[in-house]
Amino acid sequence: MIENLKFYLLFQLGSDRFMCIKNHFMLTMYLICGFLNVIIIYKFFLNHETIFGLITITFILGISNYLIFIIFHNALVNYMSTLFSNIEQGNLSFRIEKSNFYLSRPCINQLNRMIQTLNKKIYYDNLTQLPNRVALLKHLDELSEHSDDISIYLFDIDGFKSINDNYGHHAGDELLFAVGKRLNEVLPKHLKLFRMAGDEFIIVSSNPQNIDSTTHKSKLHAILEEPFNIDGNTIQVNISVGSAKYDKTSQDFFTIIKQADTDMYTEKMTKKKDGDRYD
Repeated sequence: MIENLKFYLLFQLGSDRFMCIKNHFMLTMYLICGFLNVIIIYKFFLNHETIFGLITITFILGISNYLIFIIFHNALVNYMSTLFSNIEQGNLSFRIEKSNFYLSRPCINQLNRMIQTLNKKIYYDNLTQLPNRVALLKHLDELSEHSDDISIYLFDIDGFKSINDNYGHHAGDELLFAVGKRLNEVLPKHLKLFRMAGDEFIIVSSNPQNIDSTTHKSKLHAILEEPFNIDGNTIQVNISVGSAKYDKTSQDFFTIIKQADTDMYTEKMTKKKDGDRYD
């Protein structure tokens, strides 16, 4: 999708920076316009004696204007390539405020809307508006460059299938949105929330104060302890939480996500033995 946007933007400018040199249509149009000017001038103002001089001038003006077009085209394509180098790196969080190479304000506004739309489609979940799995991996990669203390907490909603069955899938969707909204409102800045898939969420911690995982898990349970009002129904949410700590010397991100999932499953099995509802 990122490559498609880049292709579209450059295509609007000619796509290949050397395309203008090979673009016989553009050169032909310049020459035709020049000849039309000659005919008009000859028809109304001049005579046969000057027509050959005007034809020569037409070629000179047509080719010189075409060379100016080439210079302008290459400068603009180079500018746009530099401007959108962030897109190639997957960074879509920037805005174009002004253009060093002239771009009109409507053009800048349109480009910003395209960037924002692409950023939302790639990195955010449509239902909960939370960062998604792609954003999670990108965030972990960025954190690992300057932090050695990264922990993740993966949790899902116990009995979520029963909630869908009893209240309908719309209520289930509303509940997922409400869970994400409540957590985002109370979580401290060093904790970042992502939606994985279904009713699974992940919280990434980059707190250097080494708070133990049990404390974090207890806080998560406490935050979601208060029931949710969904479409006039009071729904009590219970979650199962698993955690894992990242060690860059011996692990990758998929490994710690799997470890957190295993830890979550262990908590879920413990609840099952105690007779609690789970899914």
